[in-house]
Amino acid sequence: MSSCKALLFFIVSACSIASAADFETLPPLEDGQPPQNLQEMWDGFDPRAEPLELEVLKEWEEDEVLMRIVRFRIGVFKGQKAKLAAV
Repeated sequence: MSSCKALLFFIVSACSIASAADFETLPPLEDGQPPQNLQEMWDGFDPRAEPLELEVLKEWEEDEVLMRIVRFRIGVFKGQKAKLAAV
């Protein structure tokens, strides 16, 4: 790949990453009012629209059960990636 093509690829990739950070997982509150029920809360939310970015932080076996501590992305809120950890 020529250096010009490599530079163009880098610029396009950087722009894609920057625009992804601007995306919000859930829409902002309307008139500052939170959703009033579960239907309103999850209306329009697609859990498959964004990558999970799953990370295995620790793995071990205990009493013949494979245990894992994982961390995964749950969305973008106020321009920041939000993550959750679980066992």
